[in-house]
Amino acid sequence: MVALVSLALVQTSVLPRPYAIVPNLLLVLVVCQGLISEPDIAVRWALYSGIGLDLCSGAMLGSHAMALLCAALAATLPLAWLNRNNWMLPLAGVALGSLVYHGILVVMLVIEWGWFDVQPYLLVVALPDIAAALIPALPLYLILRWDRARRRGELAIDIY
Repeated sequence: MVALVSLALVQTSVLPRPYAIVPNLLLVLVVCQGLISEPDIAVRWALYSGIGLDLCSGAMLGSHAMALLCAALAATLPLAWLNRNNWMLPLAGVALGSLVYHGILVVMLVIEWGWFDVQPYLLVVALPDIAAALIPALPLYLILRWDRARRRGELAIDIY
């Protein structure tokens, strides 16, 4: 839990912001962890990460937690039946999770402010964030999958 809150602090304050775009590493981490392991672990990670993001940002308390929870469930439950060796799995999961994440954030902003112009948010915030989240998705997924196999003592090569 401390590591996830620390990563939230790093994401909100330390990461470089080229063209004002910060990759949402916590979203990518939560979705990839959920695709590798069980959805209940992803939900737990999403809750801790969301609380960390809420504490480190100026957003309404609970908005990032709710968005990450919904994104983790929306990305892991429909894709749970797919093979974990498929390299398109993390890309599809992160794309689906990012869409749900930003959809929930838009709903939270509408609840908080009463009125919100969605089109500039989608063009300036959501689409670049989704594209930036897809970049580290596959390497992080492969690292997490390798680590899980190493912990279980599985062989790296299939022997028939």
